[in-house]
Amino acid sequence: MQKLTLHTCTLALLTILVSVFLGQSLAQSDKTIRWGQPGDVPLVGDFDKDGHFDDIAIFRPSQMSVFFDFDANETRDASIKKIIGEEGDKFVVGDFDRDGYSNDIAVFKPFGRWYFGTFSYDPTSKNMSWLTSIPAINWGLKGDIPLAGDFDYDGYIDNIGVFRPSHRTWYFNYNLENETDRSSGPWGISGDVPIAGDFDGDGDYGDLAVFRPSDQTWYFDMDSDAGNDLTYSEWGLIGGLPAAGDFDGEGFNDDIVVFRSATGEWFFKFF
Repeated sequence: MQKLTLHTCTLALLTILVSVFLGQSLAQSDKTIRWGQPGDVPLVGDFDKDGHFDDIAIFRPSQMSVFFDFDANETRDASIKKIIGEEGDKFVVGDFDRDGYSNDIAVFKPFGRWYFGTFSYDPTSKNMSWLTSIPAINWGLKGDIPLAGDFDYDGYIDNIGVFRPSHRTWYFNYNLENETDRSSGPWGISGDVPIAGDFDGDGDYGDLAVFRPSDQTWYFDMDSDAGNDLTYSEWGLIGGLPAAGDFDGEGFNDDIVVFRSATGEWFFKFF
């Protein structure tokens, strides 16, 4: 597939997001699977360490377990129990140990504490192990919504961020320390659902997007500078949990997936 420029991305993203988030248009997704159960929390990363940000997983709070589906074919490929995390926590995936694979997770507690862990998959034994070698930090406030991305544009998805609806402000932490390296805003409002990805297909996982249920509009900030670069109105699905990845194997994390927790369904759109 041809790499999208910002101009062509305008039309492509409109098609993608209308198809994925409009309830009546979900059948237009490029792929739909049912894998998971109500209450599961979706994760997307490179958990099999093949170099592609295309694996899906679910964290099940009732069991404190993660289940992995590397091929998104409704088959469990690996699982691991007793990781950090419980109901109410929020999760983001990145390459926090900077080993070149986005197989690490950050767990954001509601009171503003972050825990980090690394999944390590052995394809021979098909065993998944869990390490917590990265120190925990206190950064953020209650009500913040976490993100992970390459916000300093150094080629690694190793930065964390939060969107603070109360201030309409975005804060970025490059070094996983107890301090803010950059902020931007005001951009976004309370109730927005944020994600990060490479929506303009330029190879950087530092683009921001918010879905605003109140007006069923998506807003895109391609360089995280608190400016609207793309806007789409009058469509959307309340309650879906979105993420970005490289599900078509093209090499850009510009594809969209939405997990509907109530039904355990995943909806994919490739471009």
